[in-house]
Amino acid sequence: MDSDRQLRAEVVRALEAVAPPAPWLAASISAALRERRPRRRSRIVAAARRPVRGLSTALAVALVLLIAAAAVGVFVLRSAAPSVPAHRTSTVAGYTAMVKTDYARLVALRQEHGDFCRSFDDGGCPATIGLYLALRQQWVEDLDRTPPPPQFAALHVRLRAILVAGNSDFDQELAAFNARDANGVGMAYSGVSAEADALDRVEAYVVFLGNGGSAKLDPASARYSALVARDYDNLHLATSSSSLISCKLADAACPTKATTLGHAIRAFRADLQAAAPPSRFASRVPTLLVDLDAEAGVLDDLSAAYAAGDQNLVWLNQENMAIYETQINLVSGYILYPV
Repeated sequence: MDSDRQLRAEVVRALEAVAPPAPWLAASISAALRERRPRRRSRIVAAARRPVRGLSTALAVALVLLIAAAAVGVFVLRSAAPSVPAHRTSTVAGYTAMVKTDYARLVALRQEHGDFCRSFDDGGCPATIGLYLALRQQWVEDLDRTPPPPQFAALHVRLRAILVAGNSDFDQELAAFNARDANGVGMAYSGVSAEADALDRVEAYVVFLGNGGSAKLDPASARYSALVARDYDNLHLATSSSSLISCKLADAACPTKATTLGHAIRAFRADLQAAAPPSRFASRVPTLLVDLDAEAGVLDDLSAAYAAGDQNLVWLNQENMAIYETQINLVSGYILYPV
């Protein structure tokens, strides 16, 4: 385990020298992600339908050589690269620069390694997931040593939770890939995709505010946005969904997790129904109510699938849960991140 952490740290330090900020890439990432996701999901499932065989001797040798070459490359890059100072400022400009820099590195990696783990024949899948995990963990560490300015406090908490949950999903995807578990890969990837969408929105709003943007909300809209923020944050949606996506029938705690999230979802929905939305958000709230109701229903079905011992229904509802997580993030985002 220690060696894995050390290797991740080495990879991050090497990447910092070769993946500088690239803010011009950010505008295309959401579309690029949506374009790639269906292909990866369908290819890995198609691969699973073929007889599963171990890696050939030649591929195994190639993987060993690839890992060895990567280790040498990391050592050389580390030796040549200047040290990168820790982000210590908590000014608006400093915090925004940190978020933009770490996001740009992740976008650059997405551009370079957008297609990976598309089939069980992809020998580079484990190494690519390792790169994603290293960059994302570096971002978590940057957040931990950069106290946010007051106006970014809630965004900071959301951003960190999304990154940690996504890292967990990447770990699950890697474990499922190594086990040749197509359903496990699909479930983990659904979580990764939902969290990537949420990450894009939070980063964009930090940059918007950091560049001097303002929501300019009237008092009624500000109160309503605060209500939505409170209930949305109470869901702990990224963390809860990531935990539920990894659940198996043998996990005794999973039905309780589904019930707990379901209660929070219904409380959110009840608060929305009890408060008339201001005109600025009136067109968004009906859709959010539908998505929350659908997510609550999926969580009920997930609990029932656990009780029935039906693994296929568990998988189905886990995937549906990730779909509605994305929808809730999307529609809530119009209220949480007004521009």
